[in-house]
Amino acid sequence: MASSFEQLGARIEAGWFEANYRESSFSDICVRALEEMSPPNTMGADAILAWAFARRRLPRQVDIDSDFGEPALTVFDGERFHISVYFWMDGTTDIHEHCFSGAFQVLEGASLHTTFSFEPKETWSDHLLLGEVDPVVWTTRGTS
Repeated sequence: MASSFEQLGARIEAGWFEANYRESSFSDICVRALEEMSPPNTMGADAILAWAFARRRLPRQVDIDSDFGEPALTVFDGERFHISVYFWMDGTTDIHEHCFSGAFQVLEGASLHTTFSFEPKETWSDHLLLGEVDPVVWTTRGTS
């Protein structure tokens, strides 16, 4: 499994190098790399944890406080980007945005992604609008 993450990291690095490290191209390069290297069905939580516990040294852990996952586990740490696996035991999220660029793939379980529209109805300040929020697109990813 370690070689899978290292291969994925190397593929992304090579693609981004070819794109002269343009940030605008990074997400597309990540999506292509994930599609080309679709992980085997054996890359679930148990296999990833077994990989982590069998290593003498893990890559530098980017989110050591696990602000994003329950927990977060960095499996590749390059000069310009990292690859992390996130575990969520259960729970739901509020409407949010991510503070990073890239791509994701569900390895086990499922993920719901919804895009919303916003129709402003009232302006209270330059930073606060009240309005209607409606789901536009619902998609699920994963195995269940």
